[in-house]
Amino acid sequence: MSHVLMNGDTMLKNVTINNLFDKEDVNIDFSKRSVIITGDNGNGKTTILNIIYNVLVGNYYALYKINFEKAFINFQSDFKYMNEVKIERENNNNFKKMTITYRSKKDSLKIKINASGINSIISVESIERNQEILYNEKYNENLLYNDDSQTILELLESIHENKFNTKIREINKSLLYFPTYRRIDLDIESYFTNLYEPSMISFFTRDRSLTKKSSEP
Repeated sequence: MSHVLMNGDTMLKNVTINNLFDKEDVNIDFSKRSVIITGDNGNGKTTILNIIYNVLVGNYYALYKINFEKAFINFQSDFKYMNEVKIERENNNNFKKMTITYRSKKDSLKIKINASGINSIISVESIERNQEILYNEKYNENLLYNDDSQTILELLESIHENKFNTKIREINKSLLYFPTYRRIDLDIESYFTNLYEPSMISFFTRDRSLTKKSSEP
């Protein structure tokens, strides 16, 4: 049994993931002060965090490698840059299609991306802002998106779409990501120091020490 603890005092309101691993739906409410995801090892806690993180930074190449159908991220009403990000996927043998929709209070951006082949060669089908076509593969030079270090920011920069590019950058400024388990304990202790009473910080530190001792041979 392991746990993932996240600060609930964020720009996020809730996250929904449909048909994760072809078997379950996940809904996480971020309205509380902190959020704890708990479960046996291998149940998908890290996968859930990877989906949330890669949706927020716009790394859709990484999302193609994860088995889920839809993901919805809703933002707090006082977060002025974005209301919602929605990802919808369709799989047909070796061909995969993904539609990404960003919604702010006055604007929307829809990006359709296709992936085919064993190596998931990704091409952009179309990009629309408020139903105005900004890019279409039928009429424009093909945009390829095959580097897992690239994000949607580079894609929008390539077509000079600055409005949503700026909004997504504001999302990125609010992110704190813990990529490996070994660093999580130290980063959480530091990050949550200002959120809890000293006694609670001592509890987290003591609990971590006991966990390490119990896992030692």
